[in-house]
Amino acid sequence: MGYDNGKAWRELLRAQADLFARCLKIRRENFRWYASFHNEAHHPHVHIICYSTNPNEGYPTEHGIEQLKSGLAKQIFRQDLLEIYAEQTERRDELVTDSTETMRRLCQQIESVRLENPALVQMLLQLKKRLDNTGGKKVYGHLKPEVKRLVDGIVDELAKEEHLAKLYTLWYEKYFDVLRT
Repeated sequence: MGYDNGKAWRELLRAQADLFARCLKIRRENFRWYASFHNEAHHPHVHIICYSTNPNEGYPTEHGIEQLKSGLAKQIFRQDLLEIYAEQTERRDELVTDSTETMRRLCQQIESVRLENPALVQMLLQLKKRLDNTGGKKVYGHLKPEVKRLVDGIVDELAKEEHLAKLYTLWYEKYFDVLRT
């Protein structure tokens, strides 16, 4: 990945200095850092000390540390992540296609009264009534809590469809690959 020498690490850390300062709640002009590179064949790495010249600022938070790890991982493992993101997008696209087909099939069942999943059909009809009486954006984040619960129930019910459950699992595998990185 190219991070097997001090120069590469120094360039990475210099490029990420703003991220470090922001995540550690240090004003950029007060931010200072030192690092030591260890060239272990199986695990080249650095140890970093960051501090502020102002004793009244700078403190790590759990969220800040996670942002630091994420920012560095996105740089160090960018090639690996590009591959994972591509696979994750492919899984999501398959999920969207199959979900759309499942919804089309359910609509046909409703119209012809051949209900394979009456609970799901009932929830979809409830959702239609609720959305017909909902103004503004019909985006999940803007919905009332009870409508969100109804949407969540529909998604849970759809996830019971065997082929969709498999696609969800494949997508989540890629999602967790990103988190593990």
